[in-house]
Formats: sequence, C-alpha cells, structure tokens
Amino acid sequence: MQRSRGGFSLIELLVALAVIAVLLSLLVPGLRMARKSAREMVCQSNLKQLNAAWQMYVGDFRVFPVPRSKDIEKWIEPGRYPRPGAPAGLMSSVMWSWGGVHWYGSKPDGTWTTPMAAADPLRPVNPYVERSQVIRDKARVFCCPLDNGSFDSFTDRQNLWVKVGPAAGGGVGGAPGTTVYEQLGTSYDANDWLYCRAGARMGLEVEGDDKASNFIWWQGPQHVVTTPSRLVMLGDSGVMLAGRYPIEYLMQTPKRSGWWHGVQIGNLTFLDGSVRRERMGEVTTATYTFYLDESKHAGLDGKGRASYRVTAGHQ
Repeated sequence: MQRSRGGFSLIELLVALAVIAVLLSLLVPGLRMARKSAREMVCQSNLKQLNAAWQMYVGDFRVFPVPRSKDIEKWIEPGRYPRPGAPAGLMSSVMWSWGGVHWYGSKPDGTWTTPMAAADPLRPVNPYVERSQVIRDKARVFCCPLDNGSFDSFTDRQNLWVKVGPAAGGGVGGAPGTTVYEQLGTSYDANDWLYCRAGARMGLEVEGDDKASNFIWWQGPQHVVTTPSRLVMLGDSGVMLAGRYPIEYLMQTPKRSGWWHGVQIGNLTFLDGSVRRERMGEVTTATYTFYLDESKHAGLDGKGRASYRVTAGHQ
C-alpha cells in the first residue's frame, strides 16, 4: 500500500517562495502608487477646504487675507517666538501667515511645553477653518501628506529658510528632516503676487526701504483682471517659488523648492474655487497665472531683462 506524502519537498517550497516573491514585486509598486494617489487626494481636499475658508474671509473683508502689520511680532505673541534666527517682516511671512498652526506653548515658569500643533488665533483665516472643526484635530488640513521639507532645487541640501517650528530633535525648527508644515505651521503658501502692486518688477517689499516696497495689503478680487479659473491663490509651498522658473534656470540658480508631487508639479487652488494638479515652469501660462493683471507685467526692465518670464500669448 502506497504511503501518502506528508508535506512539500524543498524544491516545491522554494518554487512557492519564488512565485510569492514575484507576485510581491509586481504588487508593491502598485500599492505605493495607490498610497501616493491617496495622499495626492488628501492634499487636494486640504486645498479645497482652505480655499473655502479664503472665500469666506474675502467675502467679509474684500481683501486677500494677511495680518495687516508690517512686523511679524505683531501677530506672534511677543517673547514666545520667533526665536533668534526666525524671519522678521512681511517679506517672509506674507506667503504663509494667512493661516496655520503654531507649535509652542509656555508654562508659568517660562519654559516651553512639548511641541504640538495648535490653532494660532492671530492668523486671519483660522477662524473660518475652525467653523469646520478641522483645525481642532491638530489642523491637519494645513499639512500636505507628501510634505518632506524644502530644498535648494536640484540639490540634496535642505533649505532651512525659516526656523520657527519643532526641529527633528525637539528644538527650534529648521533641522534637517523638518517638513515645511513643522517649520511654518502650514504646507501651503499663498501666491505672494496677490499682495504686490500691479506691474511691479519684483515681488513683495524691499526690506528696510518702504519707498521701494511693492507690498499692498488691501488688494482683493475686485482688483483681479485675469480669468478667476487661472489665478493661483494657494499651492504646495515647495513649488510656489521654484515652480515659476524653467528647469534650465533652476539648474544654474537654485531656488527654494520641494517636488512633493513630481518635479515642477504642484497642487494649486484658484480664485474660482477649483483645485488642479499643474505642471509648472513659468509665472503665467494658458492654464494658470500668478499675476492679478498680466498685461501690466509684460515687457522688459531698464536693463532689458524680464523679472518673470511671460509665455507667448500673454505678452
């Protein structure tokens, strides 16, 4: 009588393991892509919610949201932070001070509490986000899940342009590995040209020279000449500066960047409330623009140079 086999042979086991390994190698990239796609959707959902908060603010005040003070200390509690090395003035803060979280509280003895995300009541858009209860859940609406910090474009050097959030080691922000959300309380920058005088050859203000400043706090939708579906309002911090320049230029002159969604690719939200993933590389194209009035920015300066490139059809 033939005895039945009690298990697999070594060869059969190795074959089975090989088949499983092949299946996993085919499956893992798909899972990674699915995970990234899910994070992309969360990022776009965040921008949709933030755009709605912006629209409510603009509806009430008729200006784009920004703390109406020249000194960042006026809306960050004096003596709390910024610590030494943090930026001062709207030139740095106007892009991100519209909304977000802060990271430090203080104890009665003046020492710092454990870093944690908390709503900053002095950032103008926050009360409108609070209506949705989202900001009370560590304000994750301000955090892009793909945010991995900012870098000098096309280098492996992390750009530590701001030092206000919790560092990776528990100190002041700006340490290697710190996300933009941890540095600023938000992964999303506003379009700084929303606050610039139309026709200006450079963005924002010139630090220490009010006469050379292009900053205007009182501009709103009533000053928009371009198509609302093309005017950028907010976007991933990593592409809001570097994304406006061609690759060839960035290779020679690195700018603060973060290619979270792919090189020269960013999630943007627009004046009409829409959210799109855009391939960037110019300041104004057929599908998006950073200028309120493109016609006033066309042309060259006194030295024959354009401060920002203008694509064909918008010159």
